[in-house]
Amino acid sequence: MNDIINFGSINVDHVYSVNSLVQEGETITAIERNLYYGGKGLNQSIAAARAGGRVHHAGLIGGNGEGLAEYLASAGVDTSLINRTAVEQGHAIIQVDRKGKNSIIVYPGSNHQIGREYINHVLSRFPSGGFLILQNEISNVSYIISKAQELGFHVVFNASPIDSSLPEIPIGKLTWLMINQTEGQALSGKYTPDGIMAFLHEKHPHTGIVLTLGEDGVLCLQGDTLLSFGVYKTEVVDTTAAGDTFTGYFVSSLANGDSLETAVRLASAASAMAISSPGASASIPYMRDVLSMLASNNVPYVEKRLSAGPF
Repeated sequence: MNDIINFGSINVDHVYSVNSLVQEGETITAIERNLYYGGKGLNQSIAAARAGGRVHHAGLIGGNGEGLAEYLASAGVDTSLINRTAVEQGHAIIQVDRKGKNSIIVYPGSNHQIGREYINHVLSRFPSGGFLILQNEISNVSYIISKAQELGFHVVFNASPIDSSLPEIPIGKLTWLMINQTEGQALSGKYTPDGIMAFLHEKHPHTGIVLTLGEDGVLCLQGDTLLSFGVYKTEVVDTTAAGDTFTGYFVSSLANGDSLETAVRLASAASAMAISSPGASASIPYMRDVLSMLASNNVPYVEKRLSAGPF
């Protein structure tokens, strides 16, 4: 099992249950409000740990963020690398409608105080060959990618959320790029899954690509091998942590030496289970439950070579 280092955001999530997502110029009344610990980084660290990974979280906790490090530690994540800052804690305001769909506003706060000196210190603590997870909710993402790749880490970047910095990310230095269809469209200018994959593969042939398609499953491309997976059917309650759960399980499986097929299958099942429960990190399943689900459910997958024809 290789080490997993997650340079990740840590947020306090304010989650509002609503009948429908608020529209421009509209005022609505929330049905319920809950407070959770979240942030894409925290969620992915917990997912990787619940998948059995040896996870080390690197990030900053700000004012009003008491309890976040303890929460991560209680999930089995090493928190010795986490530092404190006087800047206000990053937080998110999340709407979840009756169909489980969501919209999210993120205030970066402490998550945008991660500097190069701290980054260099963290990376110097680990030997090459480990896995490093990143999302687009912290500062100095491009620097972390370049430095980690130079030091021999397998760098996995989840291109969320989309903002103006995304086109500047050195995708060619990644081992894996994790995207959903909206993020894929933003990076490629293409509007179909095949078009997105073809464009990104041609531009970054040495970067593996995982494209999640919601109820249409997953496409995964590494080298000239393309895997297409179906989806595990579950009741949709809250999709907030679906992508983070997928990423954490996927990376943990690869760090454990599993095959690409196994990694995608575990990640898909875990993600499906996560959307059937409310909340973000609270909805992330444990490996024992994912394995139980896999024992009684299966989804078809197709493997092909790019040399066999177009997408």
